[in-house]
Amino acid sequence: MTRRLVRDWMTRDPIGLGPAEPLVRALEVMAERQIRHVLVLEGPRLLGILSSRDVVRGALARPDRRLELHETTLAQVMTRQPLEVVAPDESVAQAAARMRERRVSALPVLEGGALVGIITTDDLLATLAQPDAQPRRPDL
Repeated sequence: MTRRLVRDWMTRDPIGLGPAEPLVRALEVMAERQIRHVLVLEGPRLLGILSSRDVVRGALARPDRRLELHETTLAQVMTRQPLEVVAPDESVAQAAARMRERRVSALPVLEGGALVGIITTDDLLATLAQPDAQPRRPDL
């Protein structure tokens, strides 16, 4: 098996929304695209990441255990910088180790400080499910 690099298995041009977007918009995008992560961007700059886990955490942090989906912004519930990230020339094994260590299910992929993709546990499972396969995941 050849050394598998993040760049070959990541999703390029990942979904990004602005920090002022309502949480309901992110949830709609996640449902439509069948994804569990949305990057929070201000222009090209990565500010944070929103995962389904962040939504649960946000609800549990409130005394009434409710999030107002139309009033709550992504900035209020996202995981903020410093984020754990990975470079495209790192191996998928390194990415997997970092995800396991940090207990996260996705890593933004940065090259020279610029966002170039995202790699998720689904991407890592794809590399294990077909050890001799070439990258098969299309860009979303």
